[in-house]
Amino acid sequence: MGNLEIRQALLVDSEMISKLHYKSWIRAYKEILPEQYFDQISLEKTNEHWFRILAEQGQESVFLLAFNGDEFVGFINGGPSRDRESQGAELYGLFVKNENKGIGTFLLKNFVSDLRKINYESFHAWVLNESRAFGFFTKMGGVSTKFIQEETGVPHVTFKETMLSWKRI
Repeated sequence: MGNLEIRQALLVDSEMISKLHYKSWIRAYKEILPEQYFDQISLEKTNEHWFRILAEQGQESVFLLAFNGDEFVGFINGGPSRDRESQGAELYGLFVKNENKGIGTFLLKNFVSDLRKINYESFHAWVLNESRAFGFFTKMGGVSTKFIQEETGVPHVTFKETMLSWKRI
């Protein structure tokens, strides 16, 4: 991969973020989740979601975009933990256009750097156990600290998630 550059996400980026999120999410989870699960999501709903997230993000949040020249290649976002029992920040999502190109590592390192700047000392991420992301995040130092089983919205289909934590950043 060429020279990667990073910048903060802006409200005007919501459509670009939505398209990458939608495509990479389906690519990442199509072999893990049942086909009926994907009937619940659409590019339009995804765009509404990211527009709202960008409009509501505060000073305690980090939302970074990665570019290879003019090409948008990935994003990472996080902020205060949504888990009441956990301290620190939560990585809400990391999505890349192409895997195994160093983009995820680049984004994660910049994310950690920005978390430090706003005084976070630790963070965690919820990851589907069967996903390739699980291997990536454990390779990057995430340690399993909590486990849950969630409903998918499809009858009789659940998935298992693990909280991976970085205690000192």
